[in-house]
Amino acid sequence: MKKFKTAIISAIFNFLVINGYLAASDFKTPKLTEHAQDLIETLKIGPLEERIRAIEECGINGYIPCYYTLVSLLNDPAPVIRKKSAISLGLLRNKNAIPHLEKAMESEKDESVQIDIIRSLWFFKNKESAVFAEKYLSSNSEKLRFIAAKVLTTVTDDSLYDKIGERLKVENSDIVKVMLLHASLKIKKTSANVTELIKYFYSTQTNVRLYAARAAGDLKIKEALLDLKKALILEPDVETRFEFHKAYNETFIN
Repeated sequence: MKKFKTAIISAIFNFLVINGYLAASDFKTPKLTEHAQDLIETLKIGPLEERIRAIEECGINGYIPCYYTLVSLLNDPAPVIRKKSAISLGLLRNKNAIPHLEKAMESEKDESVQIDIIRSLWFFKNKESAVFAEKYLSSNSEKLRFIAAKVLTTVTDDSLYDKIGERLKVENSDIVKVMLLHASLKIKKTSANVTELIKYFYSTQTNVRLYAARAAGDLKIKEALLDLKKALILEPDVETRFEFHKAYNETFIN
């Protein structure tokens, strides 16, 4: 039963992280119960699997008293503990965590941990998190650049527009370009960037088309309506076709 519960918690945790649908602050902060106190103790000591479960549960349930322990775990010897702690700090959405995440990022050597530190910024949706993420648009890691660009789509900050534009000129990954275009168009719509985004509706890469469709749906660009309809008809992938359909409907209604 405990393993089943752990699996359910992990599944929920991973779903929230990947999709960024909610954070702990979306709920009322629960009263610290004896169970929560036990979780905090488990964060520090115990079998690795139990510590991971406790970290995930702190984030999902919004146990704010876990905050300081989670911050300290950004320096834990185990990469998986550092990864999970970063995400749970994001779920808590306490902006005071951002400097701690930034400091951890400066010394972090494990790329998978770096990615989750930047991914955690998605939940804050503020200028501080975007400025932090922007520094990694020039990373050698395509995954890290992609996640950093995705964080920039959560804010509308004019001060970032030129920096995003400069990165677009030299970016060689189509999927990162799509995310950068999304971020740029969210700040200011230009016909050149709209045309560039529409081009990716017809990419040979499924993931590129998927994120281009999601960007169009979020931005609701009227100029893209005809191409959204055309892309919807041509799209062979079920999930991506759904995104094109959703984007078309939302843009048409808007």
